[in-house]
Amino acid sequence: MVVYAALALWLTRGTTLFVDEVNVFTVDRGFHPSALLAPLNGHLVLLQRLVWATDFKLFGPSFLVLRLVEVAGAIAAVGLFFELARRRIGAAAALAPALLLLFLGSAWELNFVPSGIGNVYAVAAGLGAVLALERGDRRGDLIACALLAVAVASFTLGVAFAVGAAVLILLQPGWRRRVWVAVVPLALYAAWIVWVRLEYVPTHGEIQNFHVWNILLIPNFIADEASSVAGAVAGLNYNFQPQSLYWIFSTDSPYGPVLAAAAAVALAVRLYRGSRPALLWALMAILLAFWTSLALGFDIRIGRNPVTVRYVYAGAILAVLVGAEAARGLRLSPAGLVALYAITVVALGANLARLRDGAHFYRSFTTSLRAQLTGLELARDHVSPGFMASSPTSFLAPVRAGPYLAAVDRNGSPAYSPAELARQPEDKRHDADAVVVAALRIGIAPAAPGATARNCRRVAGGSSVTLPVGPPGVRLTAPASAAIALRRYASTSTVPVGSLPPGRAVDLRIPPDRSRRTWQAVVTPAPGGVTVCELPAGA
Repeated sequence: MVVYAALALWLTRGTTLFVDEVNVFTVDRGFHPSALLAPLNGHLVLLQRLVWATDFKLFGPSFLVLRLVEVAGAIAAVGLFFELARRRIGAAAALAPALLLLFLGSAWELNFVPSGIGNVYAVAAGLGAVLALERGDRRGDLIACALLAVAVASFTLGVAFAVGAAVLILLQPGWRRRVWVAVVPLALYAAWIVWVRLEYVPTHGEIQNFHVWNILLIPNFIADEASSVAGAVAGLNYNFQPQSLYWIFSTDSPYGPVLAAAAAVALAVRLYRGSRPALLWALMAILLAFWTSLALGFDIRIGRNPVTVRYVYAGAILAVLVGAEAARGLRLSPAGLVALYAITVVALGANLARLRDGAHFYRSFTTSLRAQLTGLELARDHVSPGFMASSPTSFLAPVRAGPYLAAVDRNGSPAYSPAELARQPEDKRHDADAVVVAALRIGIAPAAPGATARNCRRVAGGSSVTLPVGPPGVRLTAPASAAIALRRYASTSTVPVGSLPPGRAVDLRIPPDRSRRTWQAVVTPAPGGVTVCELPAGA
């Protein structure tokens, strides 16, 4: 766990908003109930919004705090898994899958990224509730009810745990006195659904939710999801020939169907020949309820499909726990333990490789977004509220200027400071330059007839000419056609702003922004040199 925590914090250093976190940040309204209860892609994420609001209130947009909360939740989830498995198959055997689940790289989007806070705490609270129910006393029931409420408030996955708790209680004597343990959190979730339909939707519009026709797809979805989980747990799902930049968000394996089918047959044989403890049915109910909810929410347009990596996390923990419960009482021989750990090492190999790839994508995406946010803040005095930062991956986390800058005023800035931006790699500095150019609509236009340029000078030409420019801009003339581009924080990469026609003057207007650094205009090619004149103020 210490190694995991150190690795997770190192891999996520310097990161900021990621995909859904953009929404959480921009709509944050502190501790106002309607803001905390607002759905995110149709999910109740009260705990996550509460954590973010507390972080903003106490520390500003400190992502170190959020990363620490995420790490703590992932450690708690696997620790509780280990305790449940230990009671069934012994500590030595339980340790192997616990290590694998701790470093489950196929689920990198949840167990290493702060956006997984809702999921990991739903799993941790749900497993804690199962442990509490095993006590079989009043105190255990109270603890279980409270933990199920936390799970439901964390993510929709908590509803599946509440369903499983209901199954566990209904299969035990005296269920009428204890069923409230599951009914209360389910009733709280139902009340939230009613509030969303009656209060939230009329004001904010429809939210992403279940699709009735997906009922027909439930068996197919569950089969595919089981295949994805089996391939991930076995470490046989590495994609050697990715077809898209976004393959990192999916997990599929040609071996998955075979492994899932073998596991299903083994479970069926166990149910047929052995005892059928109530907890085994309850754990299967949790897993099937979770997968059914995923099937009902299936939507290929937003990445809700059976091979999505974020669905593997809870599925893997629950599936392995079902296996541990089915093997209750089994004690492996030393040779059996050696084989189990050998399989675990093999499975860890691909998962660590996927973790490396996921962490690389995450850091690249978030640091690029952070640079773009810096550019947005530099241009904030003149940017249109509807402007949206643009990059090859910006559609994953669209950032609209108006809501983002309003959130910065409330919560502080997650962007780089200008000094921090200057120390970033070239591609990140270029991203910031590109956003400022687009946000300020910097470009060239035919020379304005009423604006008399001054302080004209001739700059010798060559393959290119670099000219310092600042507000309000310059007038350029060259004997040959040329391309004009700008850079400021970048050292070599430039942002195209237009073309310079031969022998005709054009104005390159530079609006003021919040950076003191001078722009550099690059004219390419410029064999005959370039005439540069200063534009008068207000031109």
